[in-house]
Amino acid sequence: MRVALAAKGLVARARQPEDRRSVLIDPTEAGLALLPSIFPIFGGVGGRLLAGFSADEQGAWPGE
Repeated sequence: MRVALAAKGLVARARQPEDRRSVLIDPTEAGLALLPSIFPIFGGVGGRLLAGFSADEQGAWPGE
């Protein structure tokens, strides 16, 4: 996935100076511009994932 995002210009990849085995991945301006449109999609997916749980169970979900 990271290769596809880099190919589309949405992220930039660079070797980490302290550990050349690691790769740093940062969003580009184009990638950051997509954030407002991505958050509603993730919210909808999360809502569908939790749809079978009660309100109490959903409230117990980490990060909610």
